[in-house]
Amino acid sequence: MVYYYIAITSMRLFYYSGWCITDGAIIASGLGYAGKDKDGKDQFNSIYSIRIRDVELGLSPQIMMQHWNHMIHLWLKHYVYNRTLVKGKKPGAYNNLIVFIMSAFWHGFYPFYYVMFFFCALVGEISKDMYRSRVFFRWIPYPFSSILANFVSMLTMNYMGCCFQMLTFERGIRFSSTMYHYVFIYVIVIFAFLRFGGIPRAAAKLEAKLKAKEEAKKGI
Repeated sequence: MVYYYIAITSMRLFYYSGWCITDGAIIASGLGYAGKDKDGKDQFNSIYSIRIRDVELGLSPQIMMQHWNHMIHLWLKHYVYNRTLVKGKKPGAYNNLIVFIMSAFWHGFYPFYYVMFFFCALVGEISKDMYRSRVFFRWIPYPFSSILANFVSMLTMNYMGCCFQMLTFERGIRFSSTMYHYVFIYVIVIFAFLRFGGIPRAAAKLEAKLKAKEEAKKGI
């Protein structure tokens, strides 16, 4: 576990170097200029490839994935995800899965790409459900809640990063078996528990009750 965590963390540095050089060229060309902020300072974030801080310190895999190769994320959102939406229906796991399958196809035809991106789609859905269920985690004091969220998110995404590097089924299964498939197992278990156990709905009801109590206290 320690080895794959360190190995993929080191691998990310190669991507950071290339993307930072690209972002520097975009800023130098003027394409990245985004006008001035409320304090009158120039902004250069209209186009960027990576936000290292959000990847390394993100509190959910969803945040990490959104800011990793960010412009591709936006392209997939506007030209794939939005086109799978049906008017009058809420987006679900199906819409997210289509995006990740498309991303896997864009990367190539190595079979373990598709395994990895499939599980990334489930991880993305878990991130959404965990956020909707955040009222159940209010007992964890800050900053321990943030540290725990970042650690679990990074542990999961580093595992997925290793799966991405394995390419073939043989190598992928060999790597996963040495870890007792623990990430694949807990992703499926947590997804099923949250999605079919009605946890987000229960959280919404609890949050509404707590909000009503607070408003009643203010009224008194």
